[in-house]
Amino acid sequence: MRNLISELAKHTEIERPEPEAVVTLPDGGHSGSMSGERSCRAVLQRFANVPAELLRWLWPGRVPLGMLTVLSGNPGGGKTFVVADLVARITTGREFPDGPNGNGPCDVLFMNLEDHVRVTQKPRLVAAGADVDRVVRVECLEVTAPDGAVSNLSFHAGTAAESIRSAAQQLENLRLVVIDPLAALLAQCRSNDAGDVREALAPLVAVAEELGIAIVLVHHNRKGSGTHASERMSGSLQIGATVRMVWEFFRDDDDDERRLFLPGKNSNARDCGGLAFRVVDSDVPLSDAGDFVGRVEWESGTVAMSADEAADRQRDAEGGDSFPVEWLRDFIGTATVAATEARAEARKQGISEKQLRNARKALKIKPEKSSFAGGWSWSLPTD
Repeated sequence: MRNLISELAKHTEIERPEPEAVVTLPDGGHSGSMSGERSCRAVLQRFANVPAELLRWLWPGRVPLGMLTVLSGNPGGGKTFVVADLVARITTGREFPDGPNGNGPCDVLFMNLEDHVRVTQKPRLVAAGADVDRVVRVECLEVTAPDGAVSNLSFHAGTAAESIRSAAQQLENLRLVVIDPLAALLAQCRSNDAGDVREALAPLVAVAEELGIAIVLVHHNRKGSGTHASERMSGSLQIGATVRMVWEFFRDDDDDERRLFLPGKNSNARDCGGLAFRVVDSDVPLSDAGDFVGRVEWESGTVAMSADEAADRQRDAEGGDSFPVEWLRDFIGTATVAATEARAEARKQGISEKQLRNARKALKIKPEKSSFAGGWSWSLPTD
């Protein structure tokens, strides 16, 4: 996958200013010097030459243009229904639940990588009131070689940015890209590895800025609750570090039918508060059993609670923070990993040695040695 990403990245030209300094690093120089003398140029950019730009919004205060936003939560939190509602408002120009929509009708690239297109995806979009003529999906990325040979590539981390660029060229006014779920996009990389995740998301960061579009990634939270949005999301903390906005979904403790859409991370603007909604029946049939497709019904006003506060309440109710346990279970999976590797990755996730030790005990992991001189390894019990 890394080779494919590198190859596709060649299509993006980067304007490099003339170098303003030349340094020579001799043998025995600072860390990073090579053997012999090597001429190195620091490519500088003066901030005086950087044009300032105003932040632009798709959904004011909630989903910025030119950046990545994550919608994350546990199953049943209402994420996909809110996504369908957002798509409907972008394609029709309808007002947002908390204010005006200044976009006008725009096109949406809707990449739901798991749900059935005809049974689930289209009925939800119709129930939400979307203009489905403005909603498209990528069936594949068609690549033509110099000799005329054509190959069809699936939509994944290595092809996503080029697929989005191609879609933007074919559409009148692409403004929103939805990728649901993020885990499916990252299927070909190690989602717990910060380097792999950074490399996979970098092309999306670049294409969002290049095209001035909003990219919304739908993601799952871990079974447990961390103290911060980045800890609660499945996979590497790099996901939370890369995106600019995170919105999380929770069930109301006092009303199981009420869902909360709360701010988890906001790197761009003043906190505008959370929102509350319910999933109600639409008039679109769901099945031959007589039930109907759900749609979002927003409450008026805002919710004065952050995702961290909601997670704290949830953690207190469940009796503690299970993030280290869930992370270690996900990290090991069905493999056998070196204890040193697990400790190093845990530190990157902000997990202390004590938390890791307690997580290992909770999962009943017994360290084993392959040989007298070999290191310790960990694996999950099979029984």
